[in-house]
Amino acid sequence: MNYSGLIVIAVGLFCLIASIKEWAWFFNNRKAQKLINIISYKGARVFYGLIGIIFLFAGIINLIKPLINF
Repeated sequence: MNYSGLIVIAVGLFCLIASIKEWAWFFNNRKAQKLINIISYKGARVFYGLIGIIFLFAGIINLIKPLINF
């Protein structure tokens, strides 16, 4: 079994939950601070939430792709 889809889903859930719960340690990261300086704190939360959703869909597609046999 290919576990890459599960890893991508886990990363997506992590980003999505971090943006929803407003984890301070996540947004105090140096790279996140650069994004906050550019698009504001709320914008960074939305950005990470969207990235999380995209990763979730990509992981789900990666898991079901072998079942569909394109």
